[in-house]
Amino acid sequence: MDWSSLQSQSTAYINRVLDNTDGDLLFRVNLYSGETGYLYYAHEHQSTNDALMAFPGME
Repeated sequence: MDWSSLQSQSTAYINRVLDNTDGDLLFRVNLYSGETGYLYYAHEHQSTNDALMAFPGME
């Protein structure tokens, strides 16, 4: 990845399944192969302490 080409993108184009998530970040980056890649970072906000937070969906 050419990190100097990293550009923030709008998350309005993310799949409808992810519409209800908050704090998501989408970046476009040029790959050394000449193609364009995308990096998606999903951050879950939580207002209470939960010992099982590291294992979502495994409760």
